[in-house]
Amino acid sequence: MKRDRFFLLYNLEEEDYSSKGLLLIVYLYFGSLVFAAVVAPLVFRLVHYLDPETQSYLAGKPFTDYFSRGRLLCLLILFPVLMKRANLFSWKRLGYLKSGWSHFFRWFPIGIGMMGIIYAIDFSLGVLEPRTDWNWGGQIESIGGALVSALLIGLMEETFFRGFVFRTFYTALRPWLALIGSSLFFAYLHFKMPDEVLEHVPAHEIGLDDGLVAIWHTLTTFAANFDELLFFNLTLVGILLNLAFLYSRNLWACVGLHAGWVVMIQSFVDTFDETKGAHPFFGTEKVADGYLVTLFLFCFIAIAIWLLQRRGSGSAPLDENYESK
Repeated sequence: MKRDRFFLLYNLEEEDYSSKGLLLIVYLYFGSLVFAAVVAPLVFRLVHYLDPETQSYLAGKPFTDYFSRGRLLCLLILFPVLMKRANLFSWKRLGYLKSGWSHFFRWFPIGIGMMGIIYAIDFSLGVLEPRTDWNWGGQIESIGGALVSALLIGLMEETFFRGFVFRTFYTALRPWLALIGSSLFFAYLHFKMPDEVLEHVPAHEIGLDDGLVAIWHTLTTFAANFDELLFFNLTLVGILLNLAFLYSRNLWACVGLHAGWVVMIQSFVDTFDETKGAHPFFGTEKVADGYLVTLFLFCFIAIAIWLLQRRGSGSAPLDENYESK
């Protein structure tokens, strides 16, 4: 696969490599852990001090949620700085071009169709069945909420993982290594610390030492709660989204595909139940934990690679609205 200057950072040419962005990712990852370890206990204690009876929404959340939100807050604070350091401090340089909505509405139904076919197969074979309390009102409400959530999740994750992480790997490594390496990182970050961690500690006793415990569990949860099929499927998801970016050269395509998946999953995760528990081939209503989705992802990855090779990586002209680096 030929390198494409469109995806390179720091104004590099096709033959140049730089690992500066990988160091930024390392700083951001560990920096967010330290930030959350300090901030999360303070905010958690303050919330429970103001609401000792845990009547409010925030007081009912476990400490792990505060820790995760602390990491997200650190990312939001530092992300603009990282974007500026990587010369990506504009929507155009990130890859959100003005022709983007056409890409979004082209790829959004593809994502919906992929998940729709999987749900249809599961339902037709009796693997899933509607919940007994299902009703049209709840379904419409679920779809409406899923649309908003899907757009936000698609924008945030694709901006970070494709707009920054993938391009960082692409700048430091050969294209195929960047494609796989950034996808492995994408899958790794989807393994979250369990909510049960530190739930035995009374709210008024949560302190900075518990922040360190949360760091340890965050770093080790991948090994402690490893699911090889889920990790493999998430890696394939990352590869497919990277290929969509390489082919379209527009982040709106990745947002559309990602949002299509999220809409379907969040719309139906509370609609169906497994008739006989989790099936080793079909998985659950969450889709990503079955071999059926593995086959689908392999098929779409093969199609994406064929399309990319047929077009020729880097041969498509830049969008006229793209701001040159």
